[in-house]
Amino acid sequence: MNERKIRNQKNSTLNTYCSYDKAVITTTTMIVKIPVPLYGYMNLGDAMIMLSVILLPVRGALFAAGVGSAIADIFLGYPQYALFTLFIKAFEVVIILLLKRFLSTKKYAVPFSSLD
Repeated sequence: MNERKIRNQKNSTLNTYCSYDKAVITTTTMIVKIPVPLYGYMNLGDAMIMLSVILLPVRGALFAAGVGSAIADIFLGYPQYALFTLFIKAFEVVIILLLKRFLSTKKYAVPFSSLD
């Protein structure tokens, strides 16, 4: 019974962190946007995605990045791109994780020193 309680508490904490990161990614994508002439806009949502990869486990980072960015697209009036954004941002998490794994040797340790 006690192990079950601890597991439920850990799941609740993880869900809270995932929801918080999803909200942070959504708001930074929506509020801080810089128009680019031919490509739409740039935002700070990608920086928050990288931060969520550092702080959360893989599933949590995938969920927060994909859903947070898709919700931002819907709120900003681009619902036709929301599904594509969900998969693209989830793929971005996978790429960041692969870079973290393969570039965290001593030769390239400076950019990824806090990721261990």
